[in-house]
Amino acid sequence: MESLDRELEVARAAARAAGKLVLERYGDDDLPVRLKPDQSPVTAADEASNTLIVDRLRAAFPADAILSEESPDDPARMVGNGAVDAPNVRAVDMAPADLLVLCSDGTHRHISCDELGLLATADAPLALRCERIVDHARHAGSHDDATVLLIERRV
Repeated sequence: MESLDRELEVARAAARAAGKLVLERYGDDDLPVRLKPDQSPVTAADEASNTLIVDRLRAAFPADAILSEESPDDPARMVGNGAVDAPNVRAVDMAPADLLVLCSDGTHRHISCDELGLLATADAPLALRCERIVDHARHAGSHDDATVLLIERRV
């Protein structure tokens, strides 16, 4: 397993610096506040600390995509699925005994549809089937995000 010591060190330093920045502005009666689309407040200090953290993470890890509370989603997190500024949402009608398989590109790019079908419909608990699919993708060379969700309609 790969060590994440550097990531942890960078994240801790960024969080400490951002905390210091927020504390410097704490109690400022003139601190601008705006409402986000969900009507929750965000202050200029929140946005400044978010910017500081994101900038430091991007500088340290330029190849990584970043998701943060006060920034727009990074489309690089969703490469290949067509989502840019909104999630992909689809309603699916499921009959009894139907099985819905959702998986990330770290899974489906490394496993054939036939193999996926066999593993997803095996006689085992859903969680174990998911683990087996991810294991299969890993053994086939996946080093990317490998996520599987199986949804089975029983009644």
